[in-house]
Amino acid sequence: GGGRLPVINYTGGTECSGCLMTNVVLRPIKPCRFNSIGPGVDVRVIDDQGNSVQGVAGELAVFAPFNGMTNGFWNEPERYLETYWSQIPDVWIHGDLTLQESDGQMLLIGRSDDVMKVSGRRVGPSEIEGSVIDGANVSDAVAFAVPDPVTGDAMVLFVVPGSGVDAADEELLETHVNSTLRRTMGPSYKAKAVVVLPSLIKTRNGKLVRRLARQAWLNEPAGDLTSLENPAVFADVTRRCEDFRKRRLKQ
Repeated sequence: GGGRLPVINYTGGTECSGCLMTNVVLRPIKPCRFNSIGPGVDVRVIDDQGNSVQGVAGELAVFAPFNGMTNGFWNEPERYLETYWSQIPDVWIHGDLTLQESDGQMLLIGRSDDVMKVSGRRVGPSEIEGSVIDGANVSDAVAFAVPDPVTGDAMVLFVVPGSGVDAADEELLETHVNSTLRRTMGPSYKAKAVVVLPSLIKTRNGKLVRRLARQAWLNEPAGDLTSLENPAVFADVTRRCEDFRKRRLKQ
């Protein structure tokens, strides 16, 4: 906002008709944070037992009904209960890993099922992605965790090369990505694989679909692809992942 205009962050979802957290101009607005919850919504950050926590990452939860909260999925009542109500009795778990700071400001770390554990630290994929995207070397990226027999979780990145690199030189780009991760995130951060792609799997409104990226890497069935901008990209990414693994086996 150039020091003149407030930037109003807003988060929620269609399943709750909009706002869970936002910013108001009567309180300080910190970068990338939320300073208020939605009017009439009982939002808290909780641990696995349902206790409110501060200073550590927890689940974003809703403790009372509010206007707009959906009461089911079309013809799938069990999936609705499993998705939102199965972790803690009578508490809506929204699926966002959130950190409430000492001043009350909230930071979204990422979707709970997307979060990776690297060297004992839970880290959101957006933090990884933001550290490697620089425009010149990497123009876009998606990070996700996959099972690893040694570490339990391993990090995989799909990257779209930027204008300043040779897209064909995949080894150089992988070296650059891992050196950037070590410099910005810490010495223990290294990707199991860096796959160079011409484009990523996204919805029509530009959202990354990390679930499908992970399924493409694991060569798992995609399921419904109708929300994608280009449904054919899933098959292309899956094929490129398989080619990547074959090249690694030959080295």
